[in-house]
This record gives sequence, structure tokens and C-alpha cells, in this order.
Amino acid sequence: MDDYSHLLMSYLTTTPSLTLSLPSLPLAITHVLSSLSCPSPSIIRISLDVLSKLATSLPNPTLNPIFQQYGKGIITLVLQGLIQDFPEDSMEEIERIVVGTLGVCGSEGEVYVGEVLSVVGGNVVPANDRGVFMGELHE
Repeated sequence: MDDYSHLLMSYLTTTPSLTLSLPSLPLAITHVLSSLSCPSPSIIRISLDVLSKLATSLPNPTLNPIFQQYGKGIITLVLQGLIQDFPEDSMEEIERIVVGTLGVCGSEGEVYVGEVLSVVGGNVVPANDRGVFMGELHE
């Protein structure tokens, strides 16, 4: 998974227009999403970097449908990882991913965020913090 994510990041960095036009890009994104569940911080880190790079390219006619299709999975995995065990220094990437995904998914994205927060225990994320977070989504 690590090699795959690094390879995809290299393609995105060196030939972004070619990479974004690949018909296999949706499959590549599913592999990157799968790698977010790996226990290795370095794999999580590069996967977040890839998603962040893609999210900063939004809106994009090629990426919009992909981010709409996988929006729920992206938001769920990224927010659960933020709450549970992603590396502490990945906050910027997470923010870019969530903002980009919400920009494409709109109100559906906010529903996804609410669903993730609803299953997190109050001892992990207090109700006040949930309210503040949801309020900041509108800003």
C-alpha cells in the first residue's frame, strides 16, 4: 500500500493533468482510502497527502464525480482517523480533504459529518465540541 500511494503521489506531482485523466483514477482512490486503515503512520501520512493533493484540485470535472461517489467514505475515514489514531501532524491535510469533499458534496457532506460524530462517544468528543465543529462547517 505504501509503494502504491507513493507512486500515485509521484504521478500527481509530476504529471497532474495526465494522472487526473486516467480512467483508473476511481480505483486508485479506493486503494488510497483502503490504505487509511493500515496501522502504519507512514502509510496513513502518504495516503492523506494524496487525498489532500486531489482535494486541492477541486472543483475539477474529472474529480468531482469521484469525490461525490466516495464522499461518504472519505469523510468517514478521515474524521474517524482524526479522532482515533491518525498522526498528529496531519491536521492540515485532513482539513483540505474535508473542505474539498464538502465543497463537492454540499449538504450531503454535512450529513456524513453528522453521522460520524453521532457514533463517537461523548467522552471522546464532547457535545459542545461537536456543535462548534458543525457550526464551523458552514463558515
